[in-house]
Amino acid sequence: MTAPTDAPGGTVRAAFATGYLATRIAAGGPESDEPYVWVRSPGPRRPRPFSPVTPAIREAVAGLSGGPVVLNLGQPVGAGRSYPAGAARSAGHVLAGGPDNAGWHGLSQLIYGVGQLLHRVHTSLPKAWAAREPAGAARLSLWLDGEKGPGAGPALHTAARARLGPERWERARTWCEEAAADRADTVFLCGGVSMGSLIPAAVGGASGRGTLLAGEEFAAGPPEYDIGWLLGELAEFRLRHLTAHPEASSHCAHAARQFLAGYGTGSFDTARAGRMAALRVLTHAHDFAAYVGWADDLRHHLDLAADLIDTEGAPALCADGLPMTPRTT
Repeated sequence: MTAPTDAPGGTVRAAFATGYLATRIAAGGPESDEPYVWVRSPGPRRPRPFSPVTPAIREAVAGLSGGPVVLNLGQPVGAGRSYPAGAARSAGHVLAGGPDNAGWHGLSQLIYGVGQLLHRVHTSLPKAWAAREPAGAARLSLWLDGEKGPGAGPALHTAARARLGPERWERARTWCEEAAADRADTVFLCGGVSMGSLIPAAVGGASGRGTLLAGEEFAAGPPEYDIGWLLGELAEFRLRHLTAHPEASSHCAHAARQFLAGYGTGSFDTARAGRMAALRVLTHAHDFAAYVGWADDLRHHLDLAADLIDTEGAPALCADGLPMTPRTT
């Protein structure tokens, strides 16, 4: 795995890459207003380039500022983007750690702000500015239809066929179509919203403020796509911690509650958001296999995907009593 070589910034603090996305985190240069700069570039197997960010989109996004989390569209760097940021660790790094991991304090307010921000995006930007369907659902749809993809995508396809069975498989295909359909409630989507793209305003995240890196997967689709994409990721974190760190798992459940409260409970279709959360978990399994490689933990992702497909993703929205159990086989 290699990091982008056409990246600005000072001393490199971290660099990591997959076949889908390469990231380099460096100290901010003398002209930067932030202590760090994140540079993200398309990986060599990425099927789509980054979405274009037009002047109209930049102007509209600038008008969305004012909450604890702002949308950071970055600046072009070759085929990638450069994003000034306040920290070298994302919220995803914090959530991946145990209950004593530095950064838990302030995370709830930060994720609440993401909910507020996404609601403003969905209700403010014209859907015509992002005409293509969501990239994640498009990748998954092709894979479900038999285009098994690069890397360990074919191996996962075989394992998923056996674990999910034909009925779950067909439900997932139908939900991909739902994500791509143009209907009256279609909105402008950030697409690919992730805790790995949420950067606290300062190391430790105690301020509860931050920036969401966006603009790489703009799309048009139901608002529940963005909502479910993040809820599915939080469900994965919850299951990850369930056995070893129940306290951390509870933190992740609280993060889901805060996100939904920030977006506005009752302002979206919860059933559809659950379905999108299920797609997100299955897409993550696909992406890891295709762009990183095979890992035995992928079988646990398939278990979680099966649970969420059976329940139309309802556990991902459930604040308490999440019906997930740690898998031992």
